[in-house]
Amino acid sequence: MRLLLGILMLTPLAVPAAGGLQVIDLGSGDAYGISDAGVVVGRTAGNQAFQWAGGLRSEVTGPQTFAGVGLDVNSSGEMVGAINTFSRPEGEAFLRTDTGITLVGPANFGSQANGINDNRQVAGQYSSQRGFVWQAGVAQDIGTLGGTRAAASDIDVSGRVVGYAALANTDARAMLLTPEDTNNDGLADLWFRDHDNDQVNDLMRDLGTLGGPTSVATAMNDLGAVVGHSDAVGGRDGFLWTEADGMVSLGREVFPNGINNSGQAVGFYRNGSGQQRAFRGTADGYVDLNSLLPEDSGWVLEEAHAISSNGWIVGSGTLNGQGHAFLLVPEPATLLLLGVGLLAVGRRRS
Repeated sequence: MRLLLGILMLTPLAVPAAGGLQVIDLGSGDAYGISDAGVVVGRTAGNQAFQWAGGLRSEVTGPQTFAGVGLDVNSSGEMVGAINTFSRPEGEAFLRTDTGITLVGPANFGSQANGINDNRQVAGQYSSQRGFVWQAGVAQDIGTLGGTRAAASDIDVSGRVVGYAALANTDARAMLLTPEDTNNDGLADLWFRDHDNDQVNDLMRDLGTLGGPTSVATAMNDLGAVVGHSDAVGGRDGFLWTEADGMVSLGREVFPNGINNSGQAVGFYRNGSGQQRAFRGTADGYVDLNSLLPEDSGWVLEEAHAISSNGWIVGSGTLNGQGHAFLLVPEPATLLLLGVGLLAVGRRRS
C-alpha cells in the first residue's frame, strides 16, 4: 500500500470463485453502494466515508468532519451518505459531486442520505424518525401513513421512494411513494400531498405485511419491484413486492438490502446456526454467496448491501478473520472494471 495525494492505492486481491465470479478485496471496512460503472462507496474501519474505483480508494471528508459513511452512488459517481462533524456529531446527510460536498438534510436536525438517483434526487431520514427527499437545494418531508415516524430507504430513476411509514396505531409499514411532476418538466418535484387533512400522505401507499403488524421496504429497482422484510406468522421473512403479485415471501430470516433491474436481490440471511451470511436470489430462491467461493479463499461473506444492473455485488465480511469490504464480479469483467474505474477517477479529477 502507498499513500499518494490523499488516495489510498490498493492492489485488488481477486479470488477466483465458482460460476465465473471473483471476489475483490476493497480493504478494511464495509461497502454499501455500487454504480453501474463499478464505483463503490462505503465506510472504512476508521469510520470515514470512502469511494473506490478501479483499485483506488479515497476517503471522503469535509470541514470539521471526524467520521462518515457513503451509502449510495449514482451513474455519475455522485455519492451520498452521512458525515459527522463537531457541530453536528449525530451526523448530517451529504451529497458529494465534482464541485464538493453539499449538506442535503433538513436544517437543524441530524440526518442521513440513503439513496440517490441519476437526476440527483436524494432520499433519506432525519431526526431519527422522519423521511425526506432533497432536490435542487430543497428538502421535503415525506409525511407518513397517519403516524409520526417514517424513513426513505431508496429512490428510483423516476423519483419513486420506498422505506417505511407509521400508521396511526404506530405500526411501521413498508411504503411506496409515487411523486408528482407539478410543472410538467419531466422531473418529479412533489413528494407530499394531503388534500383531506387526514395526516396521511395521499401519494404514499401501504404495501402491507406477510401476516404480522410491521414491515420495512429497503430497496427498489427502476421497474417498480420492491424488497424488504416483514413480520410473518412465527417470525420475520424477507419479501419481494411487485404490482402484479403483491408481497411474496423470500424466506424466513432473510433480509434483502438491494435489487437490480434484472430482479436479483441481495442481502443476508441467518443459517441454521444463527450465523449471518450474504445471499443473492430471486422470487424462485436464493444462494449463499459463500458457496461460490473456494473453501480456502479465507473469505466469509456476511452481508451483501447492493447489486448493480450487471450483477456486481458489494458488501461486508471477513478475510482471514478481519473485517473487510468486498466486490463480487463476473470473472471476465474484473480487468474491464479496473480500467473503467480508473477512467472514471481521471474524469472526476480533471
